Amino acid sequence: MRRNNTEFQKIKNVILFIHDYECFVCNAVSINNHVHHIDQNNGNNDPFNLLPLCPDCHRMVHKLVNIKVHFEDETVNNALLKLKLHF
Repeated sequence: MRRNNTEFQKIKNVILFIHDYECFVCNAVSINNHVHHIDQNNGNNDPFNLLPLCPDCHRMVHKLVNIKVHFEDETVNNALLKLKLHF
C-alpha cells in the first residue's frame, strides 16, 4: 500500500506528462493511463521505476508477473520492451 497517495499522484502526473500520456507498450494516449512500478514495489516511486501503461497493458503486465512468465528469465523491463516491439 502506498504511504502517501498525494505524493504518488503528483509523481504519476509528472511521469504521464513526460511520456506524453502514452502507453509504453501499445502507444495508446490517454490522460487515464496508469503508472506501473517495474519492481512491483508500490513504495518505490523513483521515476526510473515507473512506466506509463494503458489499463489493458497494465493488467496484461500484472498477469505476466503473477504467473511468473518473464520471457526466458529476463527482467520485467526487458519483457516490456519485447512486448512493445509486437505492437
